[in-house]
Amino acid sequence: MAQQGDFRGGVFISYRRALDENEGHAAKLAQIFRQRLGDERVFIDEHAIRAGSDLRKTIIPALNVAHVVVFVINPGWVDEIDRRQDLFAEHRAAEPLDPDTVVDWVLLEAQVVAERRKSSPCPPDVHLVLVGGAAAPGIEAFLQLPGPIRDLFGIKPHSLAHEWGHGSEDRSEERRVGKE
Repeated sequence: MAQQGDFRGGVFISYRRALDENEGHAAKLAQIFRQRLGDERVFIDEHAIRAGSDLRKTIIPALNVAHVVVFVINPGWVDEIDRRQDLFAEHRAAEPLDPDTVVDWVLLEAQVVAERRKSSPCPPDVHLVLVGGAAAPGIEAFLQLPGPIRDLFGIKPHSLAHEWGHGSEDRSEERRVGKE
């Protein structure tokens, strides 16, 4: 896979490491893309960012050259946004943080992609991949999402639940991404 500084465009995979089930799906997708495109055309943090590297200085440039950005979304993905925002608010009340502190990397990635989609003559293709039986948030949850995340859910998602044997054809069994 692309090592730091090697990524010159291709597929950027965004996922929530905090949700263990999600990490396996992101790795499977990365493997599929690597087989088709080659290692240097796939950016996934575990392989593309060296220990000790400045995450912001690695992730943002990679997003700015990506041709395709894939957001891997599993049940609880939206709830994690709320959890992180609540933790940030509690911490900021106790001790001010540097305004450049990133509390939610997925939200930052969505913000960079949203800006690029609005301002770039060559915006990336963006794909949402629902895994583990995840479903798009309901309307109430949708309206409460931060703008860049809400913009993502204007894109028709792909569902890999059936293809990878996680779930069934019956969509009523799918679990919400969060905020039920």
